[in-house]
Amino acid sequence: EHADYPKFLHQAWQAFLAHAESPWQDGWRAPVAKPWAEDPGPVLQNAGKTTAGGRFVYLGAVLGSDRLALQTYRLRPHGRANRFHAHSDVDECYLVWEGSGTMRCGARTVTLQAGDVVAKPAGSRLAIEFVAGPEGMTIFDIEGWRDFQQTDVVLYPDHQEWYLRGPGLEVVAPEAALLPAQEVMSHYEEDYRRALQGHREDVRPRNAP
Repeated sequence: EHADYPKFLHQAWQAFLAHAESPWQDGWRAPVAKPWAEDPGPVLQNAGKTTAGGRFVYLGAVLGSDRLALQTYRLRPHGRANRFHAHSDVDECYLVWEGSGTMRCGARTVTLQAGDVVAKPAGSRLAIEFVAGPEGMTIFDIEGWRDFQQTDVVLYPDHQEWYLRGPGLEVVAPEAALLPAQEVMSHYEEDYRRALQGHREDVRPRNAP
């Protein structure tokens, strides 16, 4: 805030041209979020959801991040977090803040306690899910995105679903309906329509060669 903003802009521009010290001052103030405070404030109170597994609070927008999807969740005793899933193009990192529980990781189960950090690279098709122990578990969840409009495929093995999200997508396909890419490429020059059951239907006139 400046009393004579146009004059200030002119001075800043002249300083830039002269390679002099800029009159600009860094006005950024680090936002601080306290999602689990007794009174977190109205913004955080409305920046989350409550499920059967526990309370989830989304922090990315509150903290001003446009490339990190940040959330924290406090799971009830034996509560489950996000469903068993894997991302095609999003790295994930988790910090156990409080409590203990387990992480289902592929076909294995890993025991977790407060202070443990878990990272999972994108594209591994290694699905994970968190389950709290008898005292509950609080997790800080970080997802690294290039931008929030990027394409990402989320695999849900338990539900046998593939969620395709991104510009022009936002669809879900049953895993049983998916075909290998070679099925397209090996018939690329043919005229057909793909049927719901997966087979190809000829679209040529009956008397066509």
